[in-house]
Amino acid sequence: MRHGFLASAMNIPAPDFGANQLMMMWIADEYRRYKPDDINGMGCVTGKPVEGGGIEGRAKATGRGFQYAIRAFCAMKDP
Repeated sequence: MRHGFLASAMNIPAPDFGANQLMMMWIADEYRRYKPDDINGMGCVTGKPVEGGGIEGRAKATGRGFQYAIRAFCAMKDP
C-alpha cells in the first residue's frame, strides 16, 4: 500500500484462482486499518461477501461473462 498499488479509486483487485471472498474481505479490512480516512476504503477490492459490502452474484460473474463471450463468438459467421 505504501507504493500506491492499492487504493479505493484505482487498481481494484478481484479474486482469482486461489483467492476467495474471505481473503478479499481480509484485504479490505487491512486497507481500512492502513487508511482509516478513506471514506471509500471498502471499495479497494471486489469479491467481498455480501455481508461485508460485496455484491450479490459476484462470485459467478467472471464465469458468466466468459459464457456470454463464448456464445457471442460461436454465433459469429465466418468472414
